[in-house]
This record gives sequence, structure tokens and C-alpha cells, in this order.
Amino acid sequence: MNELLSEWIEKAEGDYATPQRDLLIQLDRNAVRYRYPGASAEWKEAKEAVRAAKQIRAVMRQKLGLHDCG
Repeated sequence: MNELLSEWIEKAEGDYATPQRDLLIQLDRNAVRYRYPGASAEWKEAKEAVRAAKQIRAVMRQKLGLHDCG
């Protein structure tokens, strides 16, 4: 594979991974923030975390070739 094509593929893969990476960072941040007693998420944050988890789940199931069951 020539160098230009390799560079293009690497950039395209990086662009694709960015939305999933952002979702994972959001989930990780919330996992740490609300780990300790006395700390709790607001309703909006909880809903966003569930939405992010569902999106990550859908992407991972697709990559693994599994059917989405809801």
C-alpha cells in the first residue's frame, strides 16, 4: 500500500472513531464522578449516560456482527 493511501486510511479511521471516543470519555467521567457515597447525577446527566451507553452498545454489537435486540 502506498504511503498516501495509508495516511488517508489512518485519518479516515481516526475521524470515524472520534464520536465513539467522546461517548466513552463521557461514560468514564461519570463513572468516576459518581462512584463515591453522597455524589449523585442529575436526571439530565443520567439520561445522557444511558443514551451514550446505548450508542456504544449498538456500535460494538455491529462490529461484533451481532443483531441488535433493542
